[in-house]
Amino acid sequence: MKKIICILLVLIVISTSLFGCNVPVDNADTDGSIAMDQSKASNDLTENTDVYNEAPGEKSISVRSREELSEIRDLLYSKDEEKLENILMQGYTIEDISTFLDVIDSIPYVMMIDGDITWASYHESSKPNKIFYVTTEAENGDWVRITYLLQLSYAEDPVAYVTETASKENSLISQPMESSDKRVTLLSEIRDKHPTYEGDYIEWWAIIDGIAASITYYSSDIDNIQTDTLLKSLTISTIDENKIVSSEKTE
Repeated sequence: MKKIICILLVLIVISTSLFGCNVPVDNADTDGSIAMDQSKASNDLTENTDVYNEAPGEKSISVRSREELSEIRDLLYSKDEEKLENILMQGYTIEDISTFLDVIDSIPYVMMIDGDITWASYHESSKPNKIFYVTTEAENGDWVRITYLLQLSYAEDPVAYVTETASKENSLISQPMESSDKRVTLLSEIRDKHPTYEGDYIEWWAIIDGIAASITYYSSDIDNIQTDTLLKSLTISTIDENKIVSSEKTE
């Protein structure tokens, strides 16, 4: 029973407050706009929030460790009727689990910081919005969150939307910058004090392998992060489960 409860908790929306490093500066809020103020979005993702307390038609599946991801994979092929019945009672379907795994296995993950993936979450609403988040944390506490805007109800083309949005910002870069392999394009850059933590952040609107995205890089020493140098070192791969933090580190 304890194991079943653990599995169910994995499938409940995980609060960003669980991770001191995991507060995004940008995101798609439930009103259909992308804003710098993330208080509403963060509050919507609260620990122990039951699926029935979410807005109608909205679901999120998150993992915080490779063990949790393994549990979700096992669920997809599980013949344990009790486990499957508990999942269905929570409002999830086998299709929900399959979609989450398809996204996490195919998303073009950009290694912008050396560290462990500490949070990966797929959010889908009936509007429809489809958004995937992945956060990587370094040992010194710096972190990077990438928000992939896979589908937006208020924008037929998410790439065109972020391109237009970036052009209206008071950007520190005068024109888009590309990575060496041209798979990552940074459209704009903003640097500011983080509203919650003692440090600074960089926010980029970006296109990653043709996917609209927002990238937030938090650091206690942001001045040492040079965008052109960072771009030269970027690599894209699928998410290696070995890069996801082990539950032993989170205990």
